[in-house]
Amino acid sequence: MQRYTEEQSAPSKGKDHKTTHPTETSKNSSRSLTSRISSASNNQSKRNKPNIVPSSLLNRISLVASKANDVVSTATELAAIAKDCLTSANEGNDIRREKNDISKGLLKIKEKENQLVAEKNQIVAKKKQVVDKEHQQSVTQMNDMKMLSQNKNLEDPEARRVILLIKEKIKNKWLARS
Repeated sequence: MQRYTEEQSAPSKGKDHKTTHPTETSKNSSRSLTSRISSASNNQSKRNKPNIVPSSLLNRISLVASKANDVVSTATELAAIAKDCLTSANEGNDIRREKNDISKGLLKIKEKENQLVAEKNQIVAKKKQVVDKEHQQSVTQMNDMKMLSQNKNLEDPEARRVILLIKEKIKNKWLARS
């Protein structure tokens, strides 16, 4: 049977008495429960009155406190796991950003390469035009030289000198290219 002090009265069975459900007490932290108990016991010990707390109540409080501790530790573990997941996601995002930056750099390099290739092709085309033009001039000069050499006036020193000059000019041009 439970004993109550003079200040403590037996719980009334009327409508005025509020009872707390064990799940409602689990919402409070275990510290607040134990601090309430210890403060209540300190108040009673100051009055020099016997402190009698039912053992079943103490057992319920310790059970609720241990469940609260379990819930808090589980929540802490889940928070750490969530933090790790977010950190991993952020690292993944950073890697993707760096990959995009590298891809942009590679695209710029490819564009520059394509631009340089186009410029090179233009230069080659211009050089080819110059070479074709010079080749055409050389063909014309060779034809002129053939006509001059077939001329019956080979013994004319002026004609001979012109033929030799044209011949030297053609040789020098082609020797310079090779």
